[in-house]
Amino acid sequence: MSGDRVTFDFRKFFERDFFMLKFLGIYYLTENAKIGQILYSFIVSLPLMVVATMVQIINMFCVEADLRKMAASGYLGASCLMAVIKELFLFKNKKFLLNIQNDMNRSEFQPKDAEGVELVERCLSGYKKTRKVVLIVCSIAVSGCLTMPFLSSTQLLPLSAWYPFDVTYSPVYELIYIHQSVSLIYLAYMNIYIDILVSGFTTFVSLQCALLCHKMESQRNINSVKEFVIHHKWILNFVFNIEKLITEMYFLQFSACTVIFCLSWFLLTMIDVNSFEFVYLFAYQTAIGSLLLIPCWYSSEMERQSQLIPFSVYSLPWRTNTHQFKKDVYFFLLGVQKPIFINIVGLFPLSVDTFTKILRSSFSYYTVLNNMNLKSQANN
Repeated sequence: MSGDRVTFDFRKFFERDFFMLKFLGIYYLTENAKIGQILYSFIVSLPLMVVATMVQIINMFCVEADLRKMAASGYLGASCLMAVIKELFLFKNKKFLLNIQNDMNRSEFQPKDAEGVELVERCLSGYKKTRKVVLIVCSIAVSGCLTMPFLSSTQLLPLSAWYPFDVTYSPVYELIYIHQSVSLIYLAYMNIYIDILVSGFTTFVSLQCALLCHKMESQRNINSVKEFVIHHKWILNFVFNIEKLITEMYFLQFSACTVIFCLSWFLLTMIDVNSFEFVYLFAYQTAIGSLLLIPCWYSSEMERQSQLIPFSVYSLPWRTNTHQFKKDVYFFLLGVQKPIFINIVGLFPLSVDTFTKILRSSFSYYTVLNNMNLKSQANN
């Protein structure tokens, strides 16, 4: 601490999340990625991501006459495809991600006093606990998928996939199992850490809104709102970068999650509730639901926190101040009336309300699929 200014290293707080993505091959998160690092990204991504996803998609077309087999291929295939889409859009929109990284430690975003530091630590602590819970839930689901072949009599490999050769013979089976296992872990944690990072970004915006409110409410002898206006401008700029980074990605993720929920619910109705497969599917749904919920939840919290800014602006000591100050407060108040939220392709916000709509849509599709299956069984 120097004087009344406190330096808080926000980038360091998210360092582990960025490191995990780099470990998974996303080295273009840094501006000065070396050729060897970029090659590593492609070498890791191609066999683990593309191959594993393609063999599942092909398998869906091979079993299209069997709804249960199609669902078994589809729900995991959609998850894997989701990871591929996320990495592609991260690469496409990497400049916005770099902007986010570079802007995190701006002086405007720094807490100005001990209370501000406490506010930041409290907010980030809550996010850190949520991140830990999500990682545990998702890791349980991944472990369940990897052990499924040993505990289920109907599934030979972790992923339902098509291969142009017989995979039941040793050592082909062992090699395919290892490839699928490593690919599954890779794809799962790609999904997990991207969603965790997006949740972290929205948490950052939420705490910046809280910091802005704290700054305005804690200062009384002021003659200018310039500092607050600049802070708010940079918050909006930060949200702009988040939106540009994830808008297309999350539109496709919402679509994929709708398919995943629909197919996994369909499978749950067709298996024994006392089987390991039922327990695994329940854990899998919980993991996918939590991955989709946390960015929606923190985005809704970000919007809620931004709605408090006008009240803090109004609390500024404008009544006994100069006419110019009153005008500045008035125009600033007009500028902060609109809540801050992330718009997905201009159609809907990233919010808990959107999450519930996805669940309702998934249930509607599940009902249609279940009726199709019942009619098919009746005809047979």
